[in-house]
Amino acid sequence: MTRINELIDDFKLNQEVLGRVKKYVDLCMFRLHRWESFIVSGLGVTEVEDVTALHIKKYIQDRQSVGSESNSTINNNLTTLKVFFQYLVDEEFIDEHDNPLRKIRNLKEEKKVIVTFNDDEVSRIINELILFDTGIRLSELCSIKNVDVARRHILIHGKGSKQRLVYISNIMRKYMRRWRTITSLTNPL
Repeated sequence: MTRINELIDDFKLNQEVLGRVKKYVDLCMFRLHRWESFIVSGLGVTEVEDVTALHIKKYIQDRQSVGSESNSTINNNLTTLKVFFQYLVDEEFIDEHDNPLRKIRNLKEEKKVIVTFNDDEVSRIINELILFDTGIRLSELCSIKNVDVARRHILIHGKGSKQRLVYISNIMRKYMRRWRTITSLTNPL
């Protein structure tokens, strides 16, 4: 029989040896220690071989009863437990058939609608932003000189003294003509 806390420590060491990011390992440890606390204190189970699917379901129920965790968060906790128990199977601490998460399914999650730009916002971005239209950096925009601008392209002076030509769209040409008209009226020679 193997104590749960010893195997959590072993799992942590393995994750570190595999070069997992510290933030990921810390998150796994937080989730596993919270689960261990529930399973040991709440259900009296200290040996990993004694953990059953029923214990996992009771843990899910406990997380749901807290009320502050979404199904998505609970599913993330389940994913960590699945990785942990798969590690125990791979390292032959438990048999595949004894994996309590083998048949545990994730909870149904709410479908999230991704809010995108509306037609007016897309039109404004396309019509008003030279950075978007040309794909140049702000620093490159600031260094453009009149001699760099031709009818159909702009000579861009990029990083490391690299130069490239950027195509000017019809819409951009229209805005550039407006700008030239306005600046020539405000700054006559």
